[in-house]
Amino acid sequence: MKILAQNRLSLSICLIIIGIFGFIIFMKGNEDLFLFINQKLNPALGQAARLFSLLGESWVMAGLLVLSFKMPFRQTLLVGFTWLSAAIHSWIFKLWLCKGWPRPFEFYSQKGIVLNLVDGVKLHHWNTFPSGHTLTAFSIVFLIRALYPKLPSQFTYLAILLASFCGFSRIILVQHWPMDVLGGMVLGCSAALSAQWLHNRFLQETAFSKSLISMLKRES
Repeated sequence: MKILAQNRLSLSICLIIIGIFGFIIFMKGNEDLFLFINQKLNPALGQAARLFSLLGESWVMAGLLVLSFKMPFRQTLLVGFTWLSAAIHSWIFKLWLCKGWPRPFEFYSQKGIVLNLVDGVKLHHWNTFPSGHTLTAFSIVFLIRALYPKLPSQFTYLAILLASFCGFSRIILVQHWPMDVLGGMVLGCSAALSAQWLHNRFLQETAFSKSLISMLKRES
């Protein structure tokens, strides 16, 4: 309950977005919604989607890891916990529960349907669920809030908006279905919150209070 209280703002907004997006998918249908986005929005937003998609890359998490080297080492461990949790959440579905599920390009290629593609994007064919980029982006939202709790709430709104754009970009780029993105949102929240719970469960607040940099200087 403490973890939920600490993340009340981020979690509330994410749940609203998940609810709205889930309702749209339910009403429109996963395949029909994908085709609508591909036919109506893909030509105009393709290149912008490539930029927003970068927000779900591992380099963002790696950047936070480097920034945490000046923080108490327990915060560096939190970044590691979140990164690992996100990877495990993704692997469980991509490599086990949903292994072999076709991505949109593969699915429609088998049906002979031509999609609008974005130039310069290498398309993937299998293991579609969930969207790993979306999962990573949403887990980063909660991680940033944990690392920088004094940031104004407006930053949280912006971070969630960018994470949502990242997820939407994966549909534009013909890499994922809307349902994959919805799953990435849910699992991203789960990955971040479970990492924080494990972090607080096994590390006391006074543990590892010195930064990694200061610890290395002391050793040298």
